[in-house]
Formats: sequence, C-alpha cells, structure tokens
Amino acid sequence: MKRYYDQLEQERKAEWERRKQEDDERREVERKRWKKMIEDLKQEQEEEIKRREREEKERKEREDKDRNEMKQKHEEEIKVMKKKHEDEARKQAEELNDFRERKERHVKELKEKLEDAQKNYETLEKVYEQLKQQKTPPCLLKQLGELMKIAKTATQCVIQ
Repeated sequence: MKRYYDQLEQERKAEWERRKQEDDERREVERKRWKKMIEDLKQEQEEEIKRREREEKERKEREDKDRNEMKQKHEEEIKVMKKKHEDEARKQAEELNDFRERKERHVKELKEKLEDAQKNYETLEKVYEQLKQQKTPPCLLKQLGELMKIAKTATQCVIQ
C-alpha cells in the first residue's frame, strides 16, 4: 500500500510538475508576447515621435520660408514706395527751383523795364523843362505832358 501511495504521490508530483512546467511555459510565452507587444509599442512610439519631429521641422521650414518671402515682398514694396516718394520729392524740388528761376528772371526783367521807363521819364522831363524854358508852342507842350503822364504811369511798379 505504501507503494500505491508512493506511486500516487509520484503521479501527483509528476502531474504537479507537468502542470507547473505547462504554467511556466505558458507564462514564458505570455511574457514573450507582452515583451514583443511592448517592443512593438515602443517602436511605434519612436516612429510616431520621429514622424512628428519631421512634420514639425517641415512646418517650421515652410513657415520660415513663407515669412522670409513675405518679408522680402514687403521690403521690395517699401523700396518701391520709397523710390516713388523720392522721385516725387525730387520732381517737386525741380519744379520749385524752376519756378524760382523763372520768377527771378521775370522780376529782373521787370526791374530792368522799370529802370528803362524811369530813365525815359527823366529824359522826357528834362526835354519838357528845356522846351518850357525855350517857350515852345503850348500844343506841343500839352502833347509832351500827356506823353509824360503815360511814361509816369509806366514807371509805377506794383512789385517792390
């Protein structure tokens, strides 16, 4: 009977060992499966991180490129506007200088005409006085007086 119990004990032990071995194998398979899943997840995460970093880098490069293009476009527009305003200012300055020159020439011409008219008036006045002293006929003196009035009005200048 002892043998029977020993045999039962051995069978139980063998069964227990077999179950333990099966459990250990199952656990090992499960552990390997979990390990593989974790490694796969880590790899997926790394790939996702790399993809996001690449996308972020591409986005930043695109934004930088767009920003630089916009900046260059605005600088060009500003340059064009500045040149336009400088050209307009130069044109106005030239027109102002031309106007001043024309004005100065005109004033100079008017002064010369005024001086000539004053000289003519003075000459007429001298002639008139001489003719008066020489007792020239009154009709000639009258005509000469009218001529002097005309000359006198010509010597009066509005511009001073």
